[in-house]
Amino acid sequence: MKPAMLLFLLLHCVEATAIKPLKEYRDTPDGLGMPYTEHVVKAGSANITTWLLPQKDTTVKKTIILCNSDYGNMSYVLPLAKNWYDCGFNVILFDYRGFGQSSPFAIDSNRLFYEEYSEDFLAVFSFYKNTRGFDPRVYASSMGTIIATIAYGKQPALFTQPFVFDSFIESPDYTLSYLREWKNRPFSAPFADAQYVRYVDELKAHPTIFLRGSADLVAHPAGTAMTAESPNWTTMEFKGGHLQAPYILGEKLFGVICE
Repeated sequence: MKPAMLLFLLLHCVEATAIKPLKEYRDTPDGLGMPYTEHVVKAGSANITTWLLPQKDTTVKKTIILCNSDYGNMSYVLPLAKNWYDCGFNVILFDYRGFGQSSPFAIDSNRLFYEEYSEDFLAVFSFYKNTRGFDPRVYASSMGTIIATIAYGKQPALFTQPFVFDSFIESPDYTLSYLREWKNRPFSAPFADAQYVRYVDELKAHPTIFLRGSADLVAHPAGTAMTAESPNWTTMEFKGGHLQAPYILGEKLFGVICE
């Protein structure tokens, strides 16, 4: 694993599990040797800033979109994006409203997620599918797994390629309870398991790879099996914690996705 990726993971894993948007970009893709173009996408009343990292071969259609967690902005996942870029993918990055240079948005840092983020994700996905002919795979991390699950439940016909979920939030109720006890703060969510489970049930129809750490107490209780299962789902288990899959699995992970 490259030092840049290790540094990213160490910082990201510490800061995750509390919404903390940052406006300033710590780098841009060309700083890591990747060409990029910036596009602003309309999502309702919000302007969503996106980066497209295209392969030099313009005939390449293999594409992946990163649906990020709750910290920083899209520049913080550039080391991860480079792995996909080096695998031959066009890579799409975006910032939820309130993150990076996307539209301002009032954010409560004790909120697990905002449903508006699924609107942002759907708008960006649709934009690149309709304007570039891309049919992206989805790589979602932590809070991003909630957002991608909601988005699929709302527009399942939009997605044809597999999803990859790193640190899948299986139960908002459980995660909220864990965070309240761990951080001694009054965390909340726009809705609870009763509604979320309906989106998860919709997702059972879609091919999805779950990266599930044995020590990931944020996403699920220790020693438990997946709360839901489907013949369309594959679980890659590893010995590690929340958002540590790329570091722990390394080339094994990228080998599976880059096939």
